[in-house]
Amino acid sequence: MVTLLSTKILAPNQRELLLNAHLSFVDFDILKIEPQQLLLSQAVEDAIVTSQNAARVLVLSPKLVQESLKNTRFYTVGLKTAQILKDAGFQIVEIAKNSEQLAQTIRARFKERTFTFFCGNTRRAELPEHLHKAAIRLEEKIVYKASPQSKKFEQAFDAVLFYSPLGVSAFAKSNSIDLAVCIGSTTATEAQKHATTVITANQTTVESTIAKAVHYLKNTATQP
Repeated sequence: MVTLLSTKILAPNQRELLLNAHLSFVDFDILKIEPQQLLLSQAVEDAIVTSQNAARVLVLSPKLVQESLKNTRFYTVGLKTAQILKDAGFQIVEIAKNSEQLAQTIRARFKERTFTFFCGNTRRAELPEHLHKAAIRLEEKIVYKASPQSKKFEQAFDAVLFYSPLGVSAFAKSNSIDLAVCIGSTTATEAQKHATTVITANQTTVESTIAKAVHYLKNTATQP
């Protein structure tokens, strides 16, 4: 039977997608996420959020922090990240597919503004580097820490689902990867260093990543 590994614990509705496709799966959290205390001395006018983890921390932050963010304009990466913030009542200005695209948009349209980047301790360097080169003012706030959890699997999987570059590198330290199914392009770039085959979801959501894996594996199984 075809078996997948998700490097993130799946929600019930996400598990149903695999069960309905008659695929076996294993899921575990390869990253331990620890929210950090966030202090804001003044209201934030323009904020960048590129991860769902950072979005969740902001949504669950104390009332005093929420007050500083109630009029903030948010620039995000990924539909799910934007939706988490939007559902909490925050104002979304831009939604980009990846950090590089967001940096290009900010450089082209919002260069005169000052941004606060809410991120994790392992955030990638591309976006800050692009903005600094364009002399765009940027302050970083670490709102969570991500720690990789190394685990070796004796079982071989037909596909492994990845949701971050750090997750890929952490998994590859102890395991080989045949087929990597990635949530986005930055994750896929890291997977290309370790996996035999890499495919990328059509949208940056867990559901789209699962759908991409199911479609690929079903098509592969029917080929002569």
